[in-house]
Amino acid sequence: SKALELSNLLQFTCGSDSRAAQAVMEELSNLSSREFSHLQPEDFTKSHLPVKSKVKKSAETYKRFVLLCLDLLNERREPYMLQAVSRALPIIILNHDTCTKHEAVLKYYFGNIQQSHLPHRMILKMSLYGIEHLQQTFTFPIKDLQLDLELFKQFDSLDQAVRLTSFLKSVSGLKALNLCDFDLTPSLLQQLVHGFSHMSLLEELDLSENCNLGDNGMEVLQVGLTYIPHLAVLNIGWVGMTAVGMSSLAPCMHHLQGLRELDVSGNQIGNAGLESLTTILPSFVAMEVLVLERTGISSRGMCALVSALHQLIKISKLDFEGNNIGDIALECLANILPHLTAMEVLNLRYTGIGDRGTSALVKALPHLQELQVLNVRNNSIGDSTIASLVQALCNRSSLDMKEDLPGENSLTTACHLNTTLYALHMGGNTGVTETGLGKVAQLISALPGLIWLDMSGDGKRRAHLSDTAAMALAEALPRLPVLAQLDLYDVSMDLAGFQAVMQAAEEHPSLRRLVYDRRGIPEGVDTTYNSTSCLRLLRY
Repeated sequence: SKALELSNLLQFTCGSDSRAAQAVMEELSNLSSREFSHLQPEDFTKSHLPVKSKVKKSAETYKRFVLLCLDLLNERREPYMLQAVSRALPIIILNHDTCTKHEAVLKYYFGNIQQSHLPHRMILKMSLYGIEHLQQTFTFPIKDLQLDLELFKQFDSLDQAVRLTSFLKSVSGLKALNLCDFDLTPSLLQQLVHGFSHMSLLEELDLSENCNLGDNGMEVLQVGLTYIPHLAVLNIGWVGMTAVGMSSLAPCMHHLQGLRELDVSGNQIGNAGLESLTTILPSFVAMEVLVLERTGISSRGMCALVSALHQLIKISKLDFEGNNIGDIALECLANILPHLTAMEVLNLRYTGIGDRGTSALVKALPHLQELQVLNVRNNSIGDSTIASLVQALCNRSSLDMKEDLPGENSLTTACHLNTTLYALHMGGNTGVTETGLGKVAQLISALPGLIWLDMSGDGKRRAHLSDTAAMALAEALPRLPVLAQLDLYDVSMDLAGFQAVMQAAEEHPSLRRLVYDRRGIPEGVDTTYNSTSCLRLLRY
């Protein structure tokens, strides 16, 4: 960060003195090794899996560091500067603005860089027009250049698809291709598939949110997949696919032995489509992420899926949001969860689960030591079960909990802290009342790693926190030192309890957002907007 603060001075130094420039670049190269060597290309792209805040911050700093190094190279375009920049920048991230502003120095960089000094990865995030400009500015193909390409700005014509295909053919080292929300049609995808035969090293393909592809587009994709055997990430969420498309595509995926992430969310494949997918899942032994959000599957399809999931021991994220799988399916899933010990993210929002299924999940939670995100929002879980769920997450060894919730003295022993879980979404459950939320308030301080906590009430009726429960929540907040967001939708409090929670929130070192229902504000509280306050009021 110090180097970034001194960027103008460093540019002046490099521009005025050769020996000083060498010393500056040597130090920046060493700084890069110390501060950024842990960063990987995937740290600069969206991820299904949790990314640590330190990594996010480091990635943002590195982006600024890239610009600084290019600025210094622009001040003194000499071979030793070029070599120093190549050592300092193992990954180069460019967007349209960067390419425009640094066009001259990038032309020098690409025109003079030796093959042995190429960056480990280049990440381009730009429009089609930016790619066309890039082609005109730089000479492609650049042998051995490993490239991630994330495009925005939709196609205007088939001719643009032809020109993009030409570019794709010139970059044999393409590792990732992101065409999310690109207004692709089967005919446009057909044109792009011609370039897939030159992209045998491709590892990530994102075609999500191209709703006009449909089942016909999946038939086209079948051909494309045969050219990219090393594919590890495939996102075909929200592409208008049905069971027909899934059944035709699935058999053509058998050869993707290294597939780690598969997202088919938003496609109404139903149980029939899920059955086609289930037949090939066991072959994906490297599978880590499976996203089936809002795919129209039911309890029957889910129970059939479980036997295939049992074999995928590397699974770290399962997402079933928006599928009415119910308690029986969750019981089936809970039976195999003890074998899926790598689980980091489990999303069961809007899945029609209640106390019976959640009780089965509670028994499995002690086995999920790596769990970082749990979402059971918008279901029918009741007070006792939600308290048992939080207790299991807190990993308490012995709790003297009375059946009649919640007595103020119902917690009688110390707890074992769970520092792994960082997001817990349990709001909007129709069976949770102020009683359950009061119990959660007593338990929650045993989860000091939480960054996001959702304790919202049911949307049909507000849960009223008594002063005792609100005080318990206020006392818990300082014990959640990294909490950044607290959701209390559809919750009301009396004046004393509300003031205690707000005081604890405003004094909290990291809490940035406390989301609260305007209708639940007690009388006598000033609701005038304060930009320095963490309180965010919902308007209805």
